[in-house]
Amino acid sequence: MAYGGGDYATLKRTYGQALATKMVEFTFRSIRRTRAIIEDLGDAATPSEFRTVSRIRTFGDQESFDEVKASIAEFIGDNPQYEGMYDIIDDRQTLQERYNVHGVVGAVIFEAAALWPYRLIMAGWEDLLNRFPAKLNLEAQTVVSNVKHTPAGSSSTLYVVNTTRGEISARQVAYCTNGYTGNLIPAMRGPLYPYRGIMTVQDLGGDGDIHNKGAFRSWSIHQQSIQAEGSTEVVSSVHYLQQNAKSSHYFFGGGTYDPIQVITGDDTHVPVSGVKYLQKKLSHFLGQKPVPSNRLVSSWTGIMGFTADENPLIGRLPTFITSRLGKGEWVAAGFNGMGMSLCVAIGEALAYLMQGENVDDWLPEAFIVSESRLHTTLSTKKSVQSAKQHYGGDIERAVDEHQYISPL
Repeated sequence: MAYGGGDYATLKRTYGQALATKMVEFTFRSIRRTRAIIEDLGDAATPSEFRTVSRIRTFGDQESFDEVKASIAEFIGDNPQYEGMYDIIDDRQTLQERYNVHGVVGAVIFEAAALWPYRLIMAGWEDLLNRFPAKLNLEAQTVVSNVKHTPAGSSSTLYVVNTTRGEISARQVAYCTNGYTGNLIPAMRGPLYPYRGIMTVQDLGGDGDIHNKGAFRSWSIHQQSIQAEGSTEVVSSVHYLQQNAKSSHYFFGGGTYDPIQVITGDDTHVPVSGVKYLQKKLSHFLGQKPVPSNRLVSSWTGIMGFTADENPLIGRLPTFITSRLGKGEWVAAGFNGMGMSLCVAIGEALAYLMQGENVDDWLPEAFIVSESRLHTTLSTKKSVQSAKQHYGGDIERAVDEHQYISPL
């Protein structure tokens, strides 16, 4: 969904033209709101290194490329106000000579943005703490063990949140814990499940024709999931890449994964094979000779939240999910690896909803948590089918062993 017109045809087949357009425009709104926040923060947001870039979305196989081209044509046909938003390059020589990308069949180029998300979030928290010192409290490194409903309490203390630093009383509780949501709400294991992604930072130095393009360019590589050569692992269908405009380091994620181990909430293990693949893939993509392993600056894993229908979950949690009385529990999670194109507008919508305001004119109804959605497009069976389609392998055994998908 972060790719707008490239996802439009699939969304239209599923939800119809009006809602598909609304879903795509929601991501545009989120990017605009991110820019607005950065402008409001002023100098405090400078460390986030936000910049407007040209995204080169490349494709490793012709079928995937053809589908995206057709989708963009359909999007522009239905929404002519976006004419000129996308440039399509289907000549490999042009991609190599003008854009220095290799091993792909084509690309779509469009305006996007890049930034250091953690630094922006920290700048936002610092600003809020300075502005509202008496109303806002931030408890870092604090584990929440459970949430209890207290119907006998006052209207301002309907819930008690138990943490490693004691109890917190609250009138409303919002779960913004993404892939970890099922830890506090077991019934969400199924509608929402964790996925472990791999990220690297690589330094290719000044070799060959490589120059720092981080101030004006970012990249992604898309392909159908395939078996890794000489391995039981699967090559990720999406690789994402940006270059730091100051250090020239490449931030490159995707890689290979074991289908049995990828659905997990454990981010303490970094698969060596996945990191090595990313090192080799980056050099090949940029047309360079393989570089020594000591050019790896760092690597890590992170847990994302995925849903079977590939849409986020936002709204009031039904009592049959929380197993508690009361209507003050909310969720914003399940960004399917596309958080930065969704999170700001999702957070904005959640804040309005919790205050009782109406956001129907811009929040897609396909994102809203509902009992019918939880029992149909987000059923346990659908989640297992989706995971198997995306990741392959014996997913049924994987999710059973890790207990990340369970019946509602």
